[in-house]
Amino acid sequence: MRDTRQPTSTNADAMPHVEVLPIADVPRAFGARLRLARQEAGLSQDGLAKAMAECGFNWRQTTVAKTEAADRPVLFAEVVALSRILKTGIDEFLSEGTPLDSLLVELQRAVMDREKDVHNAEQRMHIARWNLHNTEVGLRLAQAFHAYRRDSDSGPLRADIELILEQYGESVTRAYGVFEAAMIPIPRVVDAEAKALQEAARVELAQYDRMSESDMESESGEWLLALASAAEGNKPAAAVSDQLSLGNGYRVHLAELLTDLVVEYVHA
Repeated sequence: MRDTRQPTSTNADAMPHVEVLPIADVPRAFGARLRLARQEAGLSQDGLAKAMAECGFNWRQTTVAKTEAADRPVLFAEVVALSRILKTGIDEFLSEGTPLDSLLVELQRAVMDREKDVHNAEQRMHIARWNLHNTEVGLRLAQAFHAYRRDSDSGPLRADIELILEQYGESVTRAYGVFEAAMIPIPRVVDAEAKALQEAARVELAQYDRMSESDMESESGEWLLALASAAEGNKPAAAVSDQLSLGNGYRVHLAELLTDLVVEYVHA
């Protein structure tokens, strides 16, 4: 009769295979994990040294640097103190990973930090470009006003304003500092912009009168209603205002109105 009993295993066979960090690699691995834990805690080497000194250890910045570089032996009591200061379990300092594992985590976090730096830099650049844009508008407008005050010639003034509007759009009517310096009331500027939008809406709306019924059906009813409302003098929504301000008719009409304001208020 065949023996169906399972063969007994030896202790060596029963124990799972565990990869153990070689003793020679322990100091380097500990140093790498210490550096990572310190950086995650937001501490400088000097800051960690001071914290260790408060725990009774004669640590200086150089002590931290040597420990992280595996250039000095580390006492177990020091490991315990470090784990408390950095709020890191001792097992994390002594885990079986390799220095390469710690470096990988450190580099991943470094990449994330650099990505944040780039994002913040891009945000600052965007703000800087916008500030430059507004400053350029103010400069160009002030130059045009100054030239008119010197020459009293409204022809070049209107051409300058129209060109500035073409290049900078609605930012021109937001250059309040220039209008105030020229003693032009801001409400008059706002009113001129509103009239220019109203006229642009009327011109745009008139084009639909010449369309065929099939072309009219392809147009958005909401857009036509918005145009009709703006043509009646109602303040259009931002999207409608942006679209109308792109037209040449808007710029020409607004340039005329702004030129009239400068002629009225700016004198030699």
